[in-house]
Amino acid sequence: HEAILKKSGTRLVVGYGWRSEVSSGIVSTLFSSGVAVWQQVPPERMCAVYRASRRLLMAATDLGGGERVLLEARACGMPVEAIELLDDNSKLAEFLRCPIYSTADYAAQFAYGIRSVLPRPVETLTGSQGGAPKDDSKAPEPFRISV
Repeated sequence: HEAILKKSGTRLVVGYGWRSEVSSGIVSTLFSSGVAVWQQVPPERMCAVYRASRRLLMAATDLGGGERVLLEARACGMPVEAIELLDDNSKLAEFLRCPIYSTADYAAQFAYGIRSVLPRPVETLTGSQGGAPKDDSKAPEPFRISV
């Protein structure tokens, strides 16, 4: 929280408070320093917050957190140049360079995985030399996936 206190302009902290015994004092400090604190923001509203923000300070330490936030912010259109990481959190730097996958990308990967474990399609169950087809009456119907 100290990092955001050093910033100027309108400041907002979203989702602070995973350790309630420590959080109340920190949230009080943030409030008294003019920093707004929002809890439990729904995803569609977070996208609007990312789009309305000029900068993002990811103040998570190496101990954890921040990966999802960086990917969400980038997916909502925040440019990488507008994202600042703390010096002690080098592990998050890779999330500034990695691709952002869409639901279509994930669906294509699921389809590929399913196709790769299915038995050969019925069309390939014919003789290898172009001979008579093998008895495919017991062969399963081919599984079709469109993406």
